[in-house]
Amino acid sequence: MDEITSHLCAPGDEGLFENIAEDVFDDPIACAKLSRYLALPGHHLFAAIEKSVIVGQLTALSYEHPENRPGDLFIDEVGVTASARRRGVATRLMQAAFTLGRQLGCGEAWLGTESENLEARAFYESFRRRAETAMLYSFKL
Repeated sequence: MDEITSHLCAPGDEGLFENIAEDVFDDPIACAKLSRYLALPGHHLFAAIEKSVIVGQLTALSYEHPENRPGDLFIDEVGVTASARRRGVATRLMQAAFTLGRQLGCGEAWLGTESENLEARAFYESFRRRAETAMLYSFKL
């Protein structure tokens, strides 16, 4: 089994995204948008890489509150190609995000998933967390 490494991407890492395994991202990468994302403060992208191919990714946003309380880390997307699943890739990406969140002074990390996505729910609950009841509203802009 080849080693899979995780990498917190930064401006200048765009070349890593020339080889991406299937189903890691929901849509094709747009080079200009990737460069912008990597340059924006508070935008974080972790890539799991095996043999120069991105086999997993996690995107997150860190943000502050105007109240006197710690900021949060919102985990936006987690994706791992089928051949790399059940090999600890998503767990390592989540742990790397948690470490970054702690380094940034965030008080908690949070994410959402669809109620019918049983695989994702089981994975998130493996961190000894239960889903909280919440309502989600989406607004077209």
